[in-house]
Amino acid sequence: MPTKIPQILSYVRGCVLGITPYTARDVAPDRNVVRLNRNESPFGPSPEVIEALRAHLRTPHRYPTAPLVRRLREKIADYVGLDEANVVICGGSDSAIDAAVRVFVDPGDAAVISVPTFPMYEFFTRIAGGTAEFVRKREDFGWDVGGILDLIRSRRAKIAFVCSPNNPTGKTMEEGDLRSIADESVVVVLDEAYAEFVDRPLTGLVKEYENLIAIRTFSKAFGLAGLRIGYALSHPSLAEMMERVIPPFPVNIMALVAASAALDDLEYVGKIRGLIAAGREYLRDGLSGIDGVTVYPSQTNFLLVKVDGAGSDGIARALARRGILVRDCSDERGLGPNFIRVTVGTMDENRRLVRAMREAMSEAIG
Repeated sequence: MPTKIPQILSYVRGCVLGITPYTARDVAPDRNVVRLNRNESPFGPSPEVIEALRAHLRTPHRYPTAPLVRRLREKIADYVGLDEANVVICGGSDSAIDAAVRVFVDPGDAAVISVPTFPMYEFFTRIAGGTAEFVRKREDFGWDVGGILDLIRSRRAKIAFVCSPNNPTGKTMEEGDLRSIADESVVVVLDEAYAEFVDRPLTGLVKEYENLIAIRTFSKAFGLAGLRIGYALSHPSLAEMMERVIPPFPVNIMALVAASAALDDLEYVGKIRGLIAAGREYLRDGLSGIDGVTVYPSQTNFLLVKVDGAGSDGIARALARRGILVRDCSDERGLGPNFIRVTVGTMDENRRLVRAMREAMSEAIG
């Protein structure tokens, strides 16, 4: 029978053909590998989360119940200081970004993205048939707010993305700059995946700006990356629109249980924040002392590192040979071939990284 693949592939949407699949670029599991490439918490979730999950191990055959979802929505609202009607629970922050794009972006619509930043904004915009309009960040990786405003106006953009603290740079946007963008007639998606690590998150501006959607996650400080649960915060009218494009039961029962228990132990999150801050300062000092290495300021659980005189791909592979995985940023839009991103690990993992980086850079630049 002749193949139908050529004909079937001719049906694929044009915007999909131009997308490169996301790859984790990981190695086979190994207990000796130090994973500092995905911005996960090395400490895991609260013990209360583990106990709550154990109590629900016999219920995976059931769909999540409405009371369980409602209880988590109420806890999130109390945690962020908003109302339950402002909260949309999603399967990770990626799912929230996807929902926002599907609500607002038609084919041909412009989305303004300040690079370098999280690549999923461009990814979901292109899948929707929208046009990603890019503004380069300043040399210090601060936002070119004037350039963002110019593009919003000239392209009549429907949506603009702001990641603060920004991934992969670690830079945090000033409140006044976010207000300047939100004053425009555009939907502003504020990605605050790393909000728990900063002193002054910007989530509260949702109370003032009806066009602002803030996105947060349980993947980072709460240690629930493997369960894929996050949430969006917005004016109730926007929240209701996002609910329309999210499928039934977008979050599994174990994720709902875990997130609810995590919010019952905020003391644990505070402890994790302290451990991450200490580890981050150790890494900053240790890596900065290596010839050819520049470490950029960060309030998050990761650091952007420039390796002068050495390609990031070669450094990442040299570290992998030593059992340490970091994120090679050479394919990140807006960055050059000399940047890696490293997650803050346990103190033992951080010490191991500094030693390995010293060896790798010595090999690379002689």
